[in-house]
Amino acid sequence: MTTTQTTEITAPKPRRWWKLLLKAFGVGFLTLALLGFVVVVFENWRGRRAWEAYRVEAESRGVVLQLSSMIPPQIPDSSNVASIPMLSALFDYHYKTNGEIHVMRQWRRVRAGIPI
Repeated sequence: MTTTQTTEITAPKPRRWWKLLLKAFGVGFLTLALLGFVVVVFENWRGRRAWEAYRVEAESRGVVLQLSSMIPPQIPDSSNVASIPMLSALFDYHYKTNGEIHVMRQWRRVRAGIPI
């Protein structure tokens, strides 16, 4: 009994160039995203250190860094030009809300400084 052996030479499968390109772009994108994340974290750390060093140095010189100390007091209505009846209607509004989102400002109806 004789067996015949056939040897078939199969050509290698053609590589899908677009799969390689897609993998390269994916790896490149992930690398850039990771690099961006590392840069942001490093700059936040560096900025926090610089701010703390400046804050300590400024407070030792006597500089006040509180925002509330920099806000001027309110102007009394007697010397405030914007409190006249014609202009006060522009500042007389409330926010209409839809759940948690501020939808719009709704002005109250005012005629000659008198609410309607």
